[in-house]
Amino acid sequence: MKLHELETMKFEDSKFTDGKSTWSATSLYEAAKNQKCKKFKLPIKHLDLEWVRYPDGLRLIDFAYHMKRVLATDLNYPILMNHNGRIMDGEHRILKAISINQDWVWCVRLQKPVKPDGKEKDTK
Repeated sequence: MKLHELETMKFEDSKFTDGKSTWSATSLYEAAKNQKCKKFKLPIKHLDLEWVRYPDGLRLIDFAYHMKRVLATDLNYPILMNHNGRIMDGEHRILKAISINQDWVWCVRLQKPVKPDGKEKDTK
């Protein structure tokens, strides 16, 4: 993703990948709505943040633009977890909550799997 794309990124542009398949944030939240998932306060200490990795080659300018997204994010919107408890949307909200010493985030957890929107592109 180019820097100017990150700066103008909208919610509709957000995607989650598990390395094989992709889901748009829009379709994930629509699935949560259809599954009648309830919003609840989730203590950050109960989140598994170890699996979230950023590239080793992350440049300072890339980090700066991510920080802009963190600062601009709205903590009134819930993060979204899949039925197994994996974060599918909301990493910037989690970072913002941590940075302001808030020990919880709003969360919605899917009750069952959601059909992917597509496949991750083969990069080989």
